[in-house]
Amino acid sequence: MSKAKIGRNDPCPCGSGKKFKNCCIDLNYGTGGDLFSRYSQTITEIKLKLEAIYQREIKKISSDLEQRFLSYSTEDNLKTDHESLFSDWLWFDMTDNSGLTLAQDYWQAHADYMPQPLKECLQALSQSYLSVYEAIDSRDTRLVVRDLFTGQEYSIILKETFAADLNANPLLLLGRLVALTEGNVFSGMVLIIPNNDGQAEYLSSHFSYLQKLIPGSTTELLKANADLLYGLFDHCQHKRHIHINDIRTFKLDTAQRLSLQNELAASDRLTFVHDIEDVCWYEDILNPAPYKRIGLGEDYAVTFVSTLADLDNWDGIGGDYFPGLKDWPLVNSRFLRKAPPPEYLEIWYNAVRDQETERWLHTPHHELDDKTPLELLQEENGGQQVLELLDRFSDRLEGVREGRSLLDYMRQRIIELIE
Repeated sequence: MSKAKIGRNDPCPCGSGKKFKNCCIDLNYGTGGDLFSRYSQTITEIKLKLEAIYQREIKKISSDLEQRFLSYSTEDNLKTDHESLFSDWLWFDMTDNSGLTLAQDYWQAHADYMPQPLKECLQALSQSYLSVYEAIDSRDTRLVVRDLFTGQEYSIILKETFAADLNANPLLLLGRLVALTEGNVFSGMVLIIPNNDGQAEYLSSHFSYLQKLIPGSTTELLKANADLLYGLFDHCQHKRHIHINDIRTFKLDTAQRLSLQNELAASDRLTFVHDIEDVCWYEDILNPAPYKRIGLGEDYAVTFVSTLADLDNWDGIGGDYFPGLKDWPLVNSRFLRKAPPPEYLEIWYNAVRDQETERWLHTPHHELDDKTPLELLQEENGGQQVLELLDRFSDRLEGVREGRSLLDYMRQRIIELIE
C-alpha cells in the first residue's frame, strides 16, 4: 500500500489511532524551535506511537517485565522517575522469540508511512543502548562525556546549561544516548552519581567480568544487558556489592585430591565448615564474605563466591600445583542468565544447596519469632524447633524433588550443628 491510496480521513497507518490528516500526512516533525526541543518532541512522538500500538499486549505482562528489569537492582519496585529507563529498555532492547525488539517490529510494519524525521529518530533509538558516561566538560547547553566502557567521547545537547564544577566534583551519568543527524541527546531520564570513591572502577571491573563471560562487542553487550547495567549503577549508588554468584570447578585425580586436601587443611586462611554428602566445605576466614567457599568432592573441587572482590582474592589457595582458582572452568554465574552445562549440573546443584542453606541459616524468619535459625540453635530446644519448621516446609513440598532435596540438606546441616 502506498500513501497515495490512503484517504485523509482514513486511520493513520502508523498505528496511532488518529486520522491520517491529523497524524503523519504532512506534519513537519523535527522543524522549528531549538534543537533540543525539536529532538525531544520527535523522540516523544515515537514513544507515543509505540505505546498506542503495543500497550494492550504489554499491559498483560508489564509486572513480570518490570521485575525482570529490576532483577539486578537493590529495589523491589521501580521508582516513578526511573520509568523512562524501563520503557526505553522495553521498546528498544528487549527482544521477542524472533529476535526483534518492539521498535523493530513497528519499523517493519509502519516505516513506509513515517515522515523522514520520525524514521531517522526511530532508527537512532533502535540502535541506542544504555551506558555509563564520565562527564568531562560543559559548555553552555552542551555536555562533553566519555563512554566508560567504549572510551568514545560525545557532545550532548542539553535543555539548559549544565551547572557543575566537574574538576572538583566528577560525575558519572547513566543514560541512553541517541545519535541524531544534528547532534546527540539523551532519551528520557539520566541518573547521576559522584565519581570520587572508586565508582568508575567498580563499574568497569564488573563490565570486564561480563566481557570475559560472554563473547561479543562492547556495544552488543551493552545493548543486551541494560537491566544488569541499571542494577550495577544502583548498587554503586548505594555502595553495595552486587552478587555475581560465581561457581567454578576443577576435576581431580586421586593424587590431586590428596594434594589439595592437605593444602586446605594446612591453610591459615581457610577453616573447615562441614562435610555433607561426601563434599567437604571450607570457608575463607581472612576475607569474610556473605558466602565464599571451596568444596572438595570425590573427584572435583568447586568454588562459590558471592562478589567480584571475593573472586579477585582467591589466588594462592590450592598451592602452585593448581591454576589460580579464578581461572578454573566456569560452572555458572548470575551474570550468565542461564542454566549450567549438563556436565556441571550436579556440581552446580551441590554448591547452590550449600549457599542457600547458609543464607537461610542467617535469615530471620517470622515462624521463628523473627530470629535466625542460628540464633535459635543457641537456645534450649532450639534445634528441635528448627527441625520441626523444616518438617512443615517439607509437607508443603510433597512431590517437588528439588525442594525436598534442599530441605534434606538443610536438615543434615542443622543436625550437624546440634551435635
